Amino acid sequence: MTNFSSSQRSEHTLLSTQEEENLIEATATFVAQKLADEKTRREISGEPAQSAQTVDHSRAVLIAEQMRVIRSELLAAGKVLSSAQATKIRDNVESQLNGLGILQSLLENDQTTDVLVNGFDQVFIKRVDGTKKKIEGTMIGSSDADLIRLINSEAQKHGKKWNESEPTVGLALRSKTGRIDRLSGVAFVTTRPSVTIRRPNYSIICLQDLVELNALNESVANLLRALVLAKKNILVSGGTGAGKTVLLRCLINEIPPDERLISIEDPIELGLQYFIDLHPDQIEGFTRRADAAGKGEYTIRTFLKEAGLRQSPDRVLVGEIRGAEAVEMYSAMTQGNAGSMCTIHADSSELALQRLQMYLLMAPEHYSPSAVTRMGAQAVDYVVHVEHLPEGRVVSQIRQVTKGTSENIIESDLLYSYKKQFFKPPAAVGMNPLTLEDLEKGEAAANDTFRRIEASGLRNNQMT
Repeated sequence: MTNFSSSQRSEHTLLSTQEEENLIEATATFVAQKLADEKTRREISGEPAQSAQTVDHSRAVLIAEQMRVIRSELLAAGKVLSSAQATKIRDNVESQLNGLGILQSLLENDQTTDVLVNGFDQVFIKRVDGTKKKIEGTMIGSSDADLIRLINSEAQKHGKKWNESEPTVGLALRSKTGRIDRLSGVAFVTTRPSVTIRRPNYSIICLQDLVELNALNESVANLLRALVLAKKNILVSGGTGAGKTVLLRCLINEIPPDERLISIEDPIELGLQYFIDLHPDQIEGFTRRADAAGKGEYTIRTFLKEAGLRQSPDRVLVGEIRGAEAVEMYSAMTQGNAGSMCTIHADSSELALQRLQMYLLMAPEHYSPSAVTRMGAQAVDYVVHVEHLPEGRVVSQIRQVTKGTSENIIESDLLYSYKKQFFKPPAAVGMNPLTLEDLEKGEAAANDTFRRIEASGLRNNQMT
């Protein structure tokens, strides 16, 4: 701990803000080191690890002891620690050492999907129903510096830093139930630090759940289920926060249980491991960033090229395509992995096809515009677009790729529009057109999916 020399002594004065921050940092470091030393000692001696309750108690005792030391040293230096300052120091130290404090408590609400922080005193939440609310009076510490310190402390547990040299940070936060939340932070290049935490909602499992949420109607659900069972390649499009991942997860859970699935994401959000009873034969892959030496990077494209397509999958599932990995997605969709699916950012189903062409053009293979148009038309069978409208998240468009091209445009036909209340059956195009029998299977399979989910116990043992 910091010692105050006699030259610093004067009439009793309150601590400055900088002195508060120094004490918070020093106390948190001291306590964390003591806890780490005890953990190491137990590992070396072969003693069992302490329980979470014991660690919590030890942490509280160490903090209390250090607060007494701080008061004594400050008094000797002619300084006074006010009750408010002592509370701030203790709370900040506990927050740094005990997860994300207030942020964590917000995430533990089952109705919360996102926590949005714009500076320490501007906190918002998004709910399952799509609404957003500012949490009045909620503050993450008492300054932006407190917010940065809290997140940086959590980042250090993951071997990362959040500072001027590394102004962005991404963390995977494991909840008490095993759910993985995604934290993204940016500071030092923004006027105020910003933190977003996305909480996956695994309670929405299948298309029937979306029907009950009024995201689509029974007819649309039956069509989508028929497309999945008929092994049509599907591109799910939408804007940020529209519900692309949720829709993709629901489509995946309509796949029969005997098929081998391989997924790759950056980051993992589909959560296929939570649905192992529905898909017992699955491989769930994820990307990896390069280390400090610039080595070890593993991209979606690398996974698909070197691992995914060599593992004999029946279907390939990509969380989101954002660039040249569209080439490998094309290969999966056209070389024996029919029924593959992925998501893409776009403002409409038509623009999704244009964006796919753009990503194919970005590939180092330098395909011509006419070539990427043909590739897109060959690979994708249907585009399903989801939007976040005032009334909630809805499937707003379904578009069929008609397999033709014209002037570097992938020809397609709009089958369904939520806004125009327009719906028509698919046309008989391509090598394996959707048949009336396929549509009937889609309707009949709704009960099969429901029975599999009920038998799995997922409704009663949900990862929330």
